[in-house]
Amino acid sequence: MILSSSNQFKSMTPAQKAYVLSMLVNKVFQNPKDYGLNEDGILRIGDKLDFTKLFENTKEIKLLFEKAQQTIVPGGFQEKSILENDEKIASWIKENPNANITADNVGNILNNKSKEEKLKPKPEPVIITPETRAKEASKMETMSVLEKEKRESIHQEIEEAKQRLTHLENKNNDTRFVSLDSQFNQNIEAAFRNEINSIYGKNGLLGMGKTEGMKTKEWAEMARLPASKIIEYYTGDSAKSGLSPEIIKELVKSKSHEALMRQTAGLMERANGAVKPFANENMEQFIKRLGGYVLRTHLK
Repeated sequence: MILSSSNQFKSMTPAQKAYVLSMLVNKVFQNPKDYGLNEDGILRIGDKLDFTKLFENTKEIKLLFEKAQQTIVPGGFQEKSILENDEKIASWIKENPNANITADNVGNILNNKSKEEKLKPKPEPVIITPETRAKEASKMETMSVLEKEKRESIHQEIEEAKQRLTHLENKNNDTRFVSLDSQFNQNIEAAFRNEINSIYGKNGLLGMGKTEGMKTKEWAEMARLPASKIIEYYTGDSAKSGLSPEIIKELVKSKSHEALMRQTAGLMERANGAVKPFANENMEQFIKRLGGYVLRTHLK
């Protein structure tokens, strides 16, 4: 299986490889100690890495590879986005060889904020000499007890705030990969568009006059319908759905609507009923949220 996966990985496009690697790296940082890293996820001299456990679940690896090849198609939006992001990060590293890459500056790099930050003047370094220490001590001696307590209290609050922020940052592994959330959302959007186009798309004569499913009137009507009522109509008691006779008539005669609901019902089964429509949610919003839940659960 490992040899088969290796050959499959070699045949992928650079963007597909980048997607797979980013997902695997994210998995490593979720439990860094399982792979020989410290809890902070930082590689140090002398660390003995062991990524065997990363590939033990062959079914999960296979699904990850298939997802990469299905959603990140050559010439597609996801491929272009991944390659552009990789190029931005590579250029930043080349321009800043001595800088560390953190979750914060990854977000800034991808949003083209790094150049703006360079224009900001750096604060002058504070040089502490024996003279300055003596002056500071003299000032402290002349301060009232109340002022001393106030300053000490402020310093204590600042330190406590720093500790809380550090704790939250260490707890939240996702902050190490801010760009992955953006990429994940892009993948969901692309998968959603591909599915709608395949179900509602229209092919003209000899390939001429082809219409994308996202641009059809039929999908536009379905997209804005209340998800709770549509799901009730197809999976529950259709008589209690609350849909108007005109809408029901359109649902009955449309093969595309029926195909969409088969796909939606399948996703709901894979989610084990964990995702249900919100009260004011339309079909487009519900399907995206449902697909995102299934994909994220599947990758975990």
